[in-house]
Amino acid sequence: EEMFGHPYDPYPIQVDLMNAIYDTIASGKKVGIFESPTGTGKTLSLLCATLAWERQPPHPDDPNASDAPSWVQSATDITQQLRQEKWSKFFQQLQKPEIKHQARQKPRKRYRPSAVSLDSFLPDEDTTNISETASFLLREYSRTQSNAIENTDPQIIFTSRTHSQLSQLASQLRLVSPLPYADDSALPVRYIPLASRSRMCIYEPVMSSPAASINDRCRDARKGKGIKTCPYVAKPTDPLSQARASDLSDALLTGIHDIEDIVSMGESLSTCPYYAVKHDIAMAEIISLPYNLLLDDTARRSISLPLRNSIIIIDEAHNLLETLSSILSKSVSLSLVDQALHCLQVYLDKFQNRLKPHNRVHVLHIQMLLRNLQQFLMQIKTTPAKFPPGSILDSSKIFSDSAAESINIYTLADFVSKSKLAFKINSYMDYKLAEKTSSEQKKSFQVPLLSGIISFLITLNFPSQDGQLVVETNSSNPSLLYLQLDVSHVFETIVEQAKCVILAGGTMEPMDDFVTYLLPKMDPSLINRFSCGHVIPENNVHAYTITQVSENPITVTFANRSNKSTANDIGVAIHKLCSVIPFGAVVFFPSYTYLKELLSNWSDSGTLQDIEVQKKVMYEPTNSALVEQTLLEFQDAANSKGAVLFCVTGGKMSEGINFTDNLARGVIMVGVPFPNIKSVETIARSQFIKDTAISNGLSESEAKAKSAAYIEGTCIRAVNQAMGRAIRHANDYAALFFIDERYSKIKIQTKLSKWVRDSIQKATHIENVMEEAKVFY
Repeated sequence: EEMFGHPYDPYPIQVDLMNAIYDTIASGKKVGIFESPTGTGKTLSLLCATLAWERQPPHPDDPNASDAPSWVQSATDITQQLRQEKWSKFFQQLQKPEIKHQARQKPRKRYRPSAVSLDSFLPDEDTTNISETASFLLREYSRTQSNAIENTDPQIIFTSRTHSQLSQLASQLRLVSPLPYADDSALPVRYIPLASRSRMCIYEPVMSSPAASINDRCRDARKGKGIKTCPYVAKPTDPLSQARASDLSDALLTGIHDIEDIVSMGESLSTCPYYAVKHDIAMAEIISLPYNLLLDDTARRSISLPLRNSIIIIDEAHNLLETLSSILSKSVSLSLVDQALHCLQVYLDKFQNRLKPHNRVHVLHIQMLLRNLQQFLMQIKTTPAKFPPGSILDSSKIFSDSAAESINIYTLADFVSKSKLAFKINSYMDYKLAEKTSSEQKKSFQVPLLSGIISFLITLNFPSQDGQLVVETNSSNPSLLYLQLDVSHVFETIVEQAKCVILAGGTMEPMDDFVTYLLPKMDPSLINRFSCGHVIPENNVHAYTITQVSENPITVTFANRSNKSTANDIGVAIHKLCSVIPFGAVVFFPSYTYLKELLSNWSDSGTLQDIEVQKKVMYEPTNSALVEQTLLEFQDAANSKGAVLFCVTGGKMSEGINFTDNLARGVIMVGVPFPNIKSVETIARSQFIKDTAISNGLSESEAKAKSAAYIEGTCIRAVNQAMGRAIRHANDYAALFFIDERYSKIKIQTKLSKWVRDSIQKATHIENVMEEAKVFY
């Protein structure tokens, strides 16, 4: 316990978790999968354990093993001493500027664009083809101008789903006492949070740009191309701007700051926070970022994320499979292609004769590809019967019998990226529309369409076994969707470079899915799994599977969701439970459509009015902006008359919301939230899993079972996530109710989180559940 530097007296399960994480890294495992329920201090445990390994050997390659030869131990001791001396000297030399100025409170002046030169809309030239000697000199100059020192130590990269979750990381890290190195010398933790320019920019002309254009707009502002030069960028010829940038970089490494802190500091010092953070990446001990920046190869390269030999923590990893698939899947519609072609033609009408020959060829090739794609989508529109939604397409047919078939899309993608053509076209369209007052017209060009279409075209060259091109819709605006079905190669690339990858979450069951679909080729001995219980006493949570209310068992399937008897039974069960559950109750339904059907049925039968007598009935808002207000109103009602909140599994209230204490003394799950089996994504993924299983030697029936198990696992993870909203700290308590007889089956229960399945009680009939619940409360 002392080794981990935990700020509090940790619970036994926290000690077990920290030991498991430390041992995973120290034993040379490549991947660790950890489930620690929400409210058990998972984030602190992750930080303490990985920092302990980073600062205090032994490491897996045996720094201090008892059977190591003496000369190995001596060499290790010397290495550790040199390491400590390096960072001690670094902090002694580091200036910690007194940033007394507060962030500007007065409103910024409205940006008035200066006169625009049409040359600024021409494609940028590729300047990467400079001589090796020049490249070497530029690198050397950059190195000598930097205060950075070479950091060969392993770095900890901490990722989570959202910036709000990462903001909490900074506050947690402040609690951790600086862990000593092996020689007992304690030095500050060097922590750097990464974020996009859209969150860190302080230059109004760039900040006011559409989100998709901010990166290109920023690069132009640094060079003063088509926009006034950014005053916050450190300039080689301006010692004062260099000093301000150096002050901010130094300040970032002498304390724990979140993104908002850093932006405020940048404004106070009048220097760019985004580039100060990038400057400090190499010297950081812990780096945090949203996990889409880690998983997307282009984003990862743009920030030079140091994966080699690092410890990568992916927190809230329960949605990792779906997130990877979403990042790599691309879609395109006829309306988008039409608009992109229109913008491209307007651009060519103005600049075709001013384009350099090689640039003109690239732009005309792009136009040719878009026209072929437009023709194919028009074919779907005019003959929809030939292209039903979900039908699998051969991507080569889109450009067959056309000169576009020989065009190298990767060359064009490289050109679009380096020339910033999508941004240039978008900027020119904004320029053309500047004098028009219609906000609707201006809104049409807020996103550079060309980049998205090029990304889609690249997917058509991906190996056919990795994904499928399908018809998404065949309506008046037909669309194509490339579904990335095999995401393992992307994740394996990250794992190969890292020292160890830790997948952590409150709801990681079933863990087999992560091994099967992320790490199919990895030696199982290099993967560690760990699932811990909850911090609450076992009597603080009871779970019940309600299988029967009247004569027939309750099974909430898609086929019988219109069954009035089933709807009535569900309503009666909720009404009875609301009479027992004190304060607040939260009910999760499989879908918004089914909730609407049930409410209609209950309104006609009077069941809804009966529930309203017991508690105030509230509903999950359709607008995300109203979530906080709804929670405040729900809290007030729960603490007075009592309230029940109707939500949807996978909706706005099932993840990231803390229904602590009286907000959720009972959580009710209605049905098993299986996805729509007729959806394009479900059909394609099911078929992919079956085909892969058969190619690996499984029978047809075994392949079908494997596909069904994956879909079942995905929906049970959503159930686990929703149920985890209730218990938020060691003194909390709640009862969990599952209304569907399928939850009584062993194959479903084994996929529930350990702390949930360990708390399942024997009663299954609503009357028996009522009696036991009364005793529980």
